[in-house]
Amino acid sequence: MTNLLRNLKVREKLLALIAVVLVAQVLAMGFFLLVLNRVKVGGELYNRITGYRQNIERLVRLQGNLNSSWSSPQRPIGTA
Repeated sequence: MTNLLRNLKVREKLLALIAVVLVAQVLAMGFFLLVLNRVKVGGELYNRITGYRQNIERLVRLQGNLNSSWSSPQRPIGTA
């Protein structure tokens, strides 16, 4: 591998470096677009996160209902 690089002219080395950088940029751009599509509003991950948030809100409301029912005075059974 090092012999191959040593045998190349400066112009060829620079062209190879430019090609590697361009390929890396295209791959990075593709990866970033993939991530943005998953996270965008209405995307797969966004919908999962909003579902989790709604479930947590329901649990908090249920916990609040349980706490309020335990804190209110209870009448003995059989009394009106």
